[in-house]
Amino acid sequence: MLNHKFLRKKFLMATICALSLTGIGCSKQDTPSESKKVVLNVQNGEEIRHLDPQLATGIGSAHIGVNLFAGLYEYHHKTGVPEKDLVVSFTKNKSSTEWTFKLRKDVNWVKHENGTVTKKRPVTAHDVVFSYKRMLSPELASEYAYMLYVIKNGQAYNKGKIKNADEIGVKALDDYTVKLTLEGPVPTLISYLPHHSFHLVPKEPILKHKEKWITKENIWTNGPFAFKDWKLKDKIVLVKNPHHPMSKDVQADEVNFKFIGAYSTDAVRAFRAGKIDIDYMSPPTSEIIPLKKSGNLVAARQLGTYYIMVNTKKEAFKDKRVRKALGLAVDRKKIVKYIMKAGQQATYSLVPNAFQGYAPQPLTKNDNYEERLKEAKKLMAEAGYPDGKGFPEVGYLYNTAETHQKVAVSVAKQWENALGVKIKPLNQEWKVYLNSRKSFDYDLARAGWVADMEDPINFLDMFVTDGGNNSTGFSHEKYDELIGKARIENDLQKRSKMLEEAEKILMDEVPVIPLFTYTSLNLKQKYISGFYANKLDQHALKYVKIDLKKRKEMFPSL
Repeated sequence: MLNHKFLRKKFLMATICALSLTGIGCSKQDTPSESKKVVLNVQNGEEIRHLDPQLATGIGSAHIGVNLFAGLYEYHHKTGVPEKDLVVSFTKNKSSTEWTFKLRKDVNWVKHENGTVTKKRPVTAHDVVFSYKRMLSPELASEYAYMLYVIKNGQAYNKGKIKNADEIGVKALDDYTVKLTLEGPVPTLISYLPHHSFHLVPKEPILKHKEKWITKENIWTNGPFAFKDWKLKDKIVLVKNPHHPMSKDVQADEVNFKFIGAYSTDAVRAFRAGKIDIDYMSPPTSEIIPLKKSGNLVAARQLGTYYIMVNTKKEAFKDKRVRKALGLAVDRKKIVKYIMKAGQQATYSLVPNAFQGYAPQPLTKNDNYEERLKEAKKLMAEAGYPDGKGFPEVGYLYNTAETHQKVAVSVAKQWENALGVKIKPLNQEWKVYLNSRKSFDYDLARAGWVADMEDPINFLDMFVTDGGNNSTGFSHEKYDELIGKARIENDLQKRSKMLEEAEKILMDEVPVIPLFTYTSLNLKQKYISGFYANKLDQHALKYVKIDLKKRKEMFPSL
């Protein structure tokens, strides 16, 4: 016997669903009520400069971008190892010069509008073609364009040597198959692909709105979260993308990326008050021991180096003997012991000692500080500055943060005591500091590099002549040649030797002065799971879980 109540319920449900499909009803069915909304609050340091993944610089932009935009591959949230994102499978030829990728068919471009996330169209192989061509366009002038120089004619197009973008080695074979033809054998290609320079961007809003495509009124994204708002000097707000293949596994309905600052006491205070769930930025050194004791500090060895950039265009630093003297006269062990205090390692090479088959090439092999000082004084005298006499007062630029200030003051004092030179520490806010570096408006500057991929070339290829991230003025023909050859060398042993030779040139010329290798330090509340410190400092929030009951118990007033 038929149940008429059941039929009436079925008819009512079918009517509601039909109305929702036409847009008449249930238009916000994927948007949870305010009372039930799960909000994740993340502290992301200084305010970022760009949301466009192809113009993004700095780890803060990458932290946000990895949750908004997808590429062929992504970083594993725990290990940092590349894993498939848009890719289903791939094939390559024997020489690793041609790679063909099959793409999944269930990922869409979406847009947050009128309080909900709407589907625009599927992500296809044509998006890969458009995105890579745009990334390499001279007009965009992306600082990370060199990451795509492994693609055939990528560098030639980016440098204006060829004008036709169709000559770039990226082609859609059909809607869900894309082929990459490379400049030569690149067996390590997969390690490049998770980087944000390879993230896809949407053609329609970019062509229509140009640089304004990234505003909240225009932006499309294809990741597990969609963009909702950017409140200047406060936060960027993301919302869950209900059309993403992983949406059912994503707990956070909304993510607030707050801009409180790096090495910030205010950020630690907000964390302790429960206003921050995860802090991506390292805490001030004075807070490390108490946070470690509380169990909130998540630490891991990081593929990154803290160093000083030298503006080789400035008259005071044109003589490499001066640059080397400065490099020798820093007591790195004192800095990591008394300032950093979190397992950082003193280093004399730019490339960390963490890559199998690669031997870092140091500025010096002499670990005795007193002996290094004697050599440094001799070099300064040979350069015409005995005991610092006649050497002009120069500035040491750093972005505003307590720890950077301590390092700058310590280094400046060491140089004054050892070499008799006057160095003035100068601080600037993050965006201003980046602009000063890019425009060569500095003498010496604090810098840091965290690997974009697990490959030593990532620390070296940015210093090629006129490289987008080369703000030192360093230019060396042999160095450029070695990096170019290493990019397309199939024999990994030969490739490592080329890179070692390149780093030796870099350390002999000293446009950079390595100080120490990084330790990744994040803060995580005890009710958070699925978040891990990792060697690349990359974090996909789609895996993060919040124990809401435990959070309420810990912070009942929130």
